[in-house]
Amino acid sequence: MPILAMGIGLPFGGSASIAPLFGAGSAGSNLLGYNEPSGLAVDFMAATPDLLIRDPSSTLNYSGAPFTIDGGKFTTTRTSTATRINASGFIETVATGVSRIEHVFGTGVRRGLLLEEGRTNIALWCSDLTNAVWAKTSITAAQNATGPDGIANSASTITATGANGTCLQTVTTASAARGQSAYIKRDTGTGNIDMTMDGGTTWTPVTATGVWSRVTIPNQTLANPVFGFRMAVSGDAIAVYGVQNEALQTTAVFISSLIPTTTVAVARVSETAQLLTSQFPYVDGTPGTMVLEFLVLDSSVANGGVASIRLSVPTVITFYVSGLTPGYVLQMASAAAAQEALGAAIGLGSSAKLAAAWSTNDFKGCRDTVLTTGDTSGNIPTGLTTLEFRGNGHSVANKNLIVKKFTFIPRRLTNAELQARTT
Repeated sequence: MPILAMGIGLPFGGSASIAPLFGAGSAGSNLLGYNEPSGLAVDFMAATPDLLIRDPSSTLNYSGAPFTIDGGKFTTTRTSTATRINASGFIETVATGVSRIEHVFGTGVRRGLLLEEGRTNIALWCSDLTNAVWAKTSITAAQNATGPDGIANSASTITATGANGTCLQTVTTASAARGQSAYIKRDTGTGNIDMTMDGGTTWTPVTATGVWSRVTIPNQTLANPVFGFRMAVSGDAIAVYGVQNEALQTTAVFISSLIPTTTVAVARVSETAQLLTSQFPYVDGTPGTMVLEFLVLDSSVANGGVASIRLSVPTVITFYVSGLTPGYVLQMASAAAAQEALGAAIGLGSSAKLAAAWSTNDFKGCRDTVLTTGDTSGNIPTGLTTLEFRGNGHSVANKNLIVKKFTFIPRRLTNAELQARTT
């Protein structure tokens, strides 16, 4: 379906001359700008995530929750359950099609809308290390600890009964680049805690403190991983929750959100957030501006979509990651025209504010107040029907990100306004 890529919102830095009252005082209105007569703004960082649609004709006006499950407009496409960190700082599972507003583990500080690619956790009984799939040598296990989900007896305690006790699980699977993680917490002792995924050929020390934390070890490419723990000192004990071993996609080498398991490996499918262009004042083939504030989770520079407005690839206006730049560029492409890309390289794994404005033969980008050279040749794609976050706008894999804020304005903002909105 046609999709337009746009960015999450930035501080208001320019406006038209009309100041409608609709939406005044909301987070979305603060983001769009009180004097902007038309547009869309969504703030996933607000205490209550807020979507504002302002339409001069009043037929599309909306202010409230972003997602349809809460009576809003955006839909989430994920067809599996998934986990997030909730506002209390705990891990929780959300149902199929429910958006994930992510928070900082342990503190509950809001981070934004979490969108990830599909992953599978092959570690069985990931929080119950009493199960027989975990082979224990000089270690005992009991499922008696309150986990990082805040639920009693959801986590296991493993206790060393001898020096260098091990607790390992073997899984038969094809060779792949794999990531290994687990939530752990120190109960007693001060001895080394190590993790492995190659059966102990490589042991990596991990830090266990008196509070829950997620620990990882370096990624490895291997078949038939043997993963788990070694405890150096007899009598030491740690709590363990959510052991995860996952194949890493070629375009993303980060450790993804927890995928709980019991008897079988579990897959979390990919997800996007979408809104039809018919539901906000987007006028097909006309000038516009988008502003996006987001955090990239990937640590690679391979191509991938971040946000798009499109009908079908490559008929699209999109922010995408370019492995050639590297960084982020604005792409304007259609079946009849080559892309006009605006180089706006940014470092991956960090937050950024991107803005892009377009008009026929006039394209301009801006990242954190720095303007791009611009492009003075090109047409605006038409037939675009869907605004999508984490959209596959470049015939390549989607990226993994946390969307913080987004704004669309149906006019070509001035260069000064682009800079102001990316301050």
